[in-house]
Parts: sequence; structure tokens; C-alpha cells
Amino acid sequence: MEPVQLVTEIAAEQYGAISTSQLRHAGLSAKAQRAAVGRGWLELAAPKVLVIAGSPPTWHRRLQVGLLVLDGAGWVSHEAAAGLHGLDRTVAEALTFTASRSARGHVFADWMCVHTTELLGPYDIVRLGGLRCTSATRTILDLAAAGASFLRLAAAIDSSVRLRLSAPLVLATRLTDLRGSGRPGVRILDRLLLDAGGESMLERRFLQLVRTHDLPRAPRGRVLVHVRVVSPIGRLAQT
Repeated sequence: MEPVQLVTEIAAEQYGAISTSQLRHAGLSAKAQRAAVGRGWLELAAPKVLVIAGSPPTWHRRLQVGLLVLDGAGWVSHEAAAGLHGLDRTVAEALTFTASRSARGHVFADWMCVHTTELLGPYDIVRLGGLRCTSATRTILDLAAAGASFLRLAAAIDSSVRLRLSAPLVLATRLTDLRGSGRPGVRILDRLLLDAGGESMLERRFLQLVRTHDLPRAPRGRVLVHVRVVSPIGRLAQT
């Protein structure tokens, strides 16, 4: 396969973006890369990352560019991951990433917000739309650690339950794993998990009332009830 065709195929799977290392692997030399930029076929998007000219400059492409800058050592996280998961009250088109501390020597684009960590569980990373990002559970824990407000975290938890992306028990278990690490945000999550399990702020407030008035937490939310209606005429015809 010709290098230009291979480059095009790789970029097509990455929202139009490609790293210089991928260009070399595809057989495009540094000289050929400079010529492609000069002709306007490739454009520099970030350190060591280029995009195909004319590819849509979407939010997903910028996230992909950020991941290519991190060169396999990072993932989409925090508000950006919340956006990919579709959690409520998410900051629109955030560009937040997390990388292992070994990536500190990388040169980042100035629009990238990059956190670092060494605390990563076996189920903390997933793929959404081809992008490597934190799971909904880990995203909520990261938002709490970054100082997100009570209401913002409540919305994230409730929407993750509604979308079947996480559950109070899963969050509590993962929180236990991180509790001894001195991680911030643990106390606010402890408070929020007391009334978690509903799928909206209204259901959360109901569960809070149940708890504060020491009532049994028996009602089940979102139960589908099938009702068969028989008209009087129908009953008359049967008699």
C-alpha cells in the first residue's frame, strides 16, 4: 500500500488526526511530511501531531489530537470524559486528560488540561468512539478529586445510574479502594452516596427525605406497571 493511502486510512479512523510516529511507520519520511504540509495536504495541530486538511475540526478530533500528543501515556478524563459518557451538567467540549507521571516530559498543546496519576485500577479505562477515556465510575471520582461542586457531582452520579454506566455499590467499592491514598473528594462522595440510587435530582431528594425521617427505603423507582383496562361495554358483553 502506498504511504499516502496508508496515512489517509489511519487518519480516517482517528477523526482526521495522525502523529509523526504513525507517519514514519506508514512510510512517510520527514522530508515528505514537510512537503505535504507545504502543499496544504497536512496541517500541524499540536506538537508531533498533524491533521488531514479539510477534516472537520470537531471536539472529538481535538480529543484525538490530545491523545496522540500523549503518545499512549494518557487518556481523556474529568469533564471531557463526562461529556463522552453523556453525564448531566457536563462542561461543553472540555479538553481534559490524565496521564501517567512518566509523561511529564511530553510537550503538551497549550489548550490541553493534563492531570497526572499513578492510581489506576484495572477497570478505570474504557474506549468510547475509539477514544481512550476513564470509565463513568472513575470519571466521577476524578471530578470529586478536582473539586467539583455538590450539585455537579450529584448530577453525574444520578445520570450514570440512569444511563446504566455505574451504580452506588460500584462507586462505593471503588471509593474504598482509593480511600487510604489521601485522595481529595472522598467526604463529599460519602455524603452523596447516602442518597444515591435514583435517576434524577427529584428522586435523590425523595431518598433524602426517606433517610432523614428514618423511613424504610422500600419504594422502587422507575417501575413499569402494566394495567389492563376493560370497558363497561366489554364487561356487559361478557355477562
